[in-house]
Amino acid sequence: FLMSGTGLGGAILLPILGWWITTYGWRSSVIASGLFIIVVGLPIACIMRHRPEQYGLFPDGNKPTDFDVTNNSDRTQSQSENKEENQFEFGAYQTIKTSSFWLFGISLGLRSVVTTGFTIHFVAMMVDRGISLTSSTSLLGSVALISLIGRIGIGGWIGDVVSKRILLAGTSLVMAITMLAIGLTQEFWMVAMILTIYAVAYGASVVLPMGLQAD
Repeated sequence: FLMSGTGLGGAILLPILGWWITTYGWRSSVIASGLFIIVVGLPIACIMRHRPEQYGLFPDGNKPTDFDVTNNSDRTQSQSENKEENQFEFGAYQTIKTSSFWLFGISLGLRSVVTTGFTIHFVAMMVDRGISLTSSTSLLGSVALISLIGRIGIGGWIGDVVSKRILLAGTSLVMAITMLAIGLTQEFWMVAMILTIYAVAYGASVVLPMGLQAD
């Protein structure tokens, strides 16, 4: 749900940013974005809860043992048992020796390079095709909004039923095909249609690696 919130925020802010750039220029938009992060982002970060202990939980959602009916020695023993249960099976050194770690990291790195490059150049590509800057940024902002379907539906619900590895490979293939199609398409309505499919796949590709990492 946190990742979904970032997608919704991007869908709202990108069109506003496009209008600001068109009206006041990109330099002032950069300054405004920085001020927005300082004034809004930092205070929110200070009050956010970020550890399960702040909710009275252990990692992975485990609930603490009911200590009210135990004496001090039993409480100490229970705390020790809970601590042992929540120890990591792999440390950093053990992890980097596994092929899964490197294959997983390389695949995510390559995907990030491609999707980031696509995002950076998308607006310029649309402007070159005669679409206004505001409309282009609105179109890009719709990716974040539509990606909520993939984040919650595919990455969340379906990811608990179907193999996450197969889903991640499938979404990567869909993104590759749709990006190629957008590069070859000139009509605005066709770009919007293809971008919708891309956005759903992109949203799933953002969430699925987190589940895979946990597995």
